Amino acid sequence: MFESVQRTTGREYTRTVAWLAAALIFIPAAFLAVRPGYISLSLAFFCSVSCVTIAWISWKRSRLTIPSIAPQNAASK
Repeated sequence: MFESVQRTTGREYTRTVAWLAAALIFIPAAFLAVRPGYISLSLAFFCSVSCVTIAWISWKRSRLTIPSIAPQNAASK
């Protein structure tokens, strides 16, 4: 059922997902909770872009790919 070449990703995506959640959920929610203005809008936008950038860098450094569903030895036949 499971091939030895396949491995689980474990918790290596946790950091990336946490940065994306902060950028797309928590920062906009905090912006809506405080009194909206140009300064808070600029700060929220900057923080969201920063979190997305850090998530992208974290994902690139992890070098993980989604494993193929087909077994490796079946693909070579």
